[in-house]
Amino acid sequence: MTRQGFAKTWWGKNWIETLRHTGFSSRLPRGKSYATEGAVREVNIKDGTVTALVQAWRKTAYSITIRLEPFSPAEKKTIKKLITANPALATELCMGSLPDALISTLRQQNISLFPASWKAVNANCSCLDWANPCKHLVAVFLILSGKVDKDPLILFELRGVSRQELVVAAGPKKIPTAKDHFIPIAEVALQKTTDPDLTLTSLAERQSELNTVFSMLNDSPLFYKQENFKTVLLNGYKAVAKSAAKKMNLSKDHLPDIQNTHITLIYGPKGHPLMNTQAFFYPEDTLHQDMAAKNATYEVPVPQNNNLTIKPISGKVTTAKSLLDMMLCQNLIMAGTPEIRFLSAAASTALILAKLSLFIPEAVPLARGNFYIRYRPLIKDEHVQEVITTLAAMMPPSLIYRKTDQTVLSGQEGVEEVLSLYLSFLVQEYAQMFWDDKISAAFSCHAPYEAQSFTEQQTIKAVADWLAPLAMASSRFSPVIRVEPPTGKQKEFRLWLDVEDRNDPLATPIPLAQILSAKTAFGSPTSDVLADISTIVTIAGRYRTELKDLFAADGGPITLTGDELLTFLNSAKSSQLPGLSIILPKELRTAASARLVLTAKTRKKTVSYLSLAEMLDFSLDVALGDERLSKEEFIALAQNAHGIVRWRDRYFMLDAADVKRILTQLDKPLPKMNSFKVLRAGLTGEAGEAIFEADHTLKNLLANLHTIEEPPQPKDLKANLRPYQQRGWRWLYTNHHRGLGSCLADDMGLGKTLQVITLLLKLKEENALQKPALVVCPTTLLGNWEKECARFAPTLKTTVCHGPARKLITDDTDLVITSYGVLRNDKKTFAKLNWPLLIIDEAQNIKNADTAQARAIKEITAQGHIALSGTPVENRLDELWSIFDFLLPGFLGSRDAFSRRFSIPIEKYHDAEKVATLRKATSPFILRRMKTDKNVIADLPDKIIKPQYCHLTTQQAALYQQIVEREMSAVSESSGMERRGRILALMTSLKQICNHPVHFSKNGAPYPQNSGKAQLAFQLLRQILQDGEKALIFTQYKQMGDILIRMLEAELNQPLPFFHGSLTPKQREQRIEEFQNNPHTPLMVVSLKAGGTGLNLTAATHVLHYDLWWNPAVEDQATDRAYRIGQTKNVTVHRFITLGTLEEKIDTILTAKKDLADLTISAGETWLTEMSDTDLKELFSLSKT
Repeated sequence: MTRQGFAKTWWGKNWIETLRHTGFSSRLPRGKSYATEGAVREVNIKDGTVTALVQAWRKTAYSITIRLEPFSPAEKKTIKKLITANPALATELCMGSLPDALISTLRQQNISLFPASWKAVNANCSCLDWANPCKHLVAVFLILSGKVDKDPLILFELRGVSRQELVVAAGPKKIPTAKDHFIPIAEVALQKTTDPDLTLTSLAERQSELNTVFSMLNDSPLFYKQENFKTVLLNGYKAVAKSAAKKMNLSKDHLPDIQNTHITLIYGPKGHPLMNTQAFFYPEDTLHQDMAAKNATYEVPVPQNNNLTIKPISGKVTTAKSLLDMMLCQNLIMAGTPEIRFLSAAASTALILAKLSLFIPEAVPLARGNFYIRYRPLIKDEHVQEVITTLAAMMPPSLIYRKTDQTVLSGQEGVEEVLSLYLSFLVQEYAQMFWDDKISAAFSCHAPYEAQSFTEQQTIKAVADWLAPLAMASSRFSPVIRVEPPTGKQKEFRLWLDVEDRNDPLATPIPLAQILSAKTAFGSPTSDVLADISTIVTIAGRYRTELKDLFAADGGPITLTGDELLTFLNSAKSSQLPGLSIILPKELRTAASARLVLTAKTRKKTVSYLSLAEMLDFSLDVALGDERLSKEEFIALAQNAHGIVRWRDRYFMLDAADVKRILTQLDKPLPKMNSFKVLRAGLTGEAGEAIFEADHTLKNLLANLHTIEEPPQPKDLKANLRPYQQRGWRWLYTNHHRGLGSCLADDMGLGKTLQVITLLLKLKEENALQKPALVVCPTTLLGNWEKECARFAPTLKTTVCHGPARKLITDDTDLVITSYGVLRNDKKTFAKLNWPLLIIDEAQNIKNADTAQARAIKEITAQGHIALSGTPVENRLDELWSIFDFLLPGFLGSRDAFSRRFSIPIEKYHDAEKVATLRKATSPFILRRMKTDKNVIADLPDKIIKPQYCHLTTQQAALYQQIVEREMSAVSESSGMERRGRILALMTSLKQICNHPVHFSKNGAPYPQNSGKAQLAFQLLRQILQDGEKALIFTQYKQMGDILIRMLEAELNQPLPFFHGSLTPKQREQRIEEFQNNPHTPLMVVSLKAGGTGLNLTAATHVLHYDLWWNPAVEDQATDRAYRIGQTKNVTVHRFITLGTLEEKIDTILTAKKDLADLTISAGETWLTEMSDTDLKELFSLSKT
């Protein structure tokens, strides 16, 4: 037996304590040596008896037997009764842990689990030593302590209480039941599946969660007789992760005909889906010929007229495992049938989940205590949830079909089921778990667990309890910790334990004490509520004993010091306390933490950008909210108070780790700040972990970064610059004079080259080009640069360094033009010179900082730097860092620091605060104009966007409030697809009410005066018609279009065209012709979907968006019907927004998200349906205006 330590747990130490009362203490050191040196060869426990072999100096090993006095029948009965009566004890015992509370309770009943002394141990050794215990017995006893450490339930076995008896005692009456999310096909309302922007990069870049998943599980659960089941499962996970990584690297191109395959997964009525599901596909010749498939005709659901219809289809059928195996071997397929695209995306996702161990086992109950194990994604992970949401939008509703009752499974539940199939298949194929016993066979997905006795029927509960830490998010009832601040002369905080119903978030939590004294709570039996609560408290109580204390105190209160409370709250923020909610009083919710403040003061009134660091004095202080403390004041405060403290009538959080870190920083020399670091700190307000504060002089200097000098245009320039080009070259000029780099990021075609040429000509005019500047560009642009210089600046002397016979000529030259390839090959030649200005065109060529090309560019010495690019951030923010590493080396910190601080938070988590900070830092050095900017492109006149704000009428407001109150209650009581459906339905209803009450009620006469929006629209339209102009009125609803037509025709007393999707092609052409060319048809109502693409309606000079689409891109597409090339007049876009309603709030959200996207140039929206109930209530409620 290998070397090992002894007694690492309290129960292990209690076990060893028996040896301290033997009277033969001299045997203990030698016995310990035997145990440590591996003399104990074999230890077995059977029927409460320990047998072992100890190999000493002689050939034959000594035989050992150890027995403890078994519990009496009365003691057994008491033990079982105590376990059954206490849900927390039962839960912890089922998880393979020994609750100390159980030992205390047993002692109160005069029952001791541990031997009181060695006299209570019946031990024998075949050696000749007359002492008992001898050194051999001591060695075995110590080895047993290691086994007891890992599996404390051995103690019960040694006293005659088997594991099976404990299972029966601990197993509550409630056995898990499987939820059925299948729905009848008649209830399926087909919606077009979409292909959203599926991005798996963020998920794939995650770290493995193997240790996180397994840290929450006990080593030796109650249901497993062998030594350590967690090790068995852990090794299986490692094997799956290794195989998944290999499979990802060995992916091959997809089969040529696979894209045209339609697939239905036909589920059996019961059992493990992996083994009982068939894959039916058609046409029959579209999948791999090697697949063991048979010809078959099946009745399967197919889409028809927005519904699913059962139809007989001829094709082929194979096992689900064959299909899964084939799909896992393909690269990601982005084109093909909806089934193929979805299954391919799910396969790629499953491989990533398997590689990163982002999946967990789950026991699925069958009849009579039978169950099977499936593996499902770790949906508590936000990245996993995001991908599942995207996949749900792609999933065809007919993919999973249960033939026995003609039901289907789709949405998020359907996605989880398909991912579960993939993951379970990977476990079955690659886990390498021995499955010679029923439990291992179930966990390796080779066979369901079939219970053969009443005792085995309880196994599913023991398995579910062991896995409970991984699945606590699914519990209906959860603990709520309520914190109350000290009152009067009290100094400690009080904690209470309440219970909430996650199915009804608006319901008031109920104190645990009240639940304990009632038969039911939240409409459920008290035992069901306590089962959930005890599980969560037991698991979280491993990390914070306060929870166990609260539970034992029937919900409290218990008291904590400020230090203890802060530690508790910090644990709650981490994954240590999953499944818990905490309610804090207002004064604690706003408690500030200590932060470092780096203050910069200028020594002189005039400061230059390049000498900032040399002209500033720095000091490091501490901020507590808006209070400032010196080092000495903070030390004095921290010595006398820590945790959550009350100081100057406010609460503050003095976390011990924060205090230590701050004191360590205060003891260090002030951080070294070069000029670029000062610039960054001044622009962002941050200096590492410290807040950066600048004095008045420095603030003015930083503010001047956003001002532009206005030198006169160079005299020899042969071009008429547009206003935005004048601003562009002057901005370049200003930054260059300040010694700062610039990135000109205008859209393609807006004249970046001309703006740089103007700058160069101005520098020459001012004798600032004593040596030539250097332009580096792609080879294809060399001629363009040369010709543009000759055309616009003929006095600018240029030379091109390129070709096999190239020479670097710098004499009598103002500008050298070369390519990236030449500079990379001749970098030593170029690096010999100190260039006054280095300009790189198409700067995305250095976006990868690791390339030789990027390194070569950055090795060139230059006094000024300019980067030109129409796409400064194409894919990753690392590209932005690389460009700034050229422009202002060190300004954005090291690459790793930038990635930690900005790239990861923005790209993976869309951290708006980080976006704002990065924008503050970079905005003085990036100038980006787009073709849609004012006065930028001649082909398009100004597009003026004007919000038109209106109020609800009294009738609308009453109806709006009534619907919100009624429907929010239903939303709160629902979940999953039903919840999302209710939210979307409520959104639609509220938008209809904002449009017109008749739009919502579907009856009555539509009068403009009954709608605030209609009144404003008619007022605006009257003015438009008086000015002799035309207007398009867009609505996303066909019914609202009909209402608008009725009201407008009544107002104008003339027929008006309505362009919508139900028109024939001929009718569409007639309406377009009429609006474009008939001067007596000033208005046309357009259905947004029908008018989204393919229309030229340039006769309109006004566009009215009567109701706004959730997607601004669709709105812009509709606007472009009037705002197109060929339009010669200004187009005014009127966006109608009803104040105080969801229209105003959603418009605010979309505007904010558009601002974020403008920096990162990346996609990604958080769907409104994923908001919490609290956020939804705020969104939908009618605000005062």
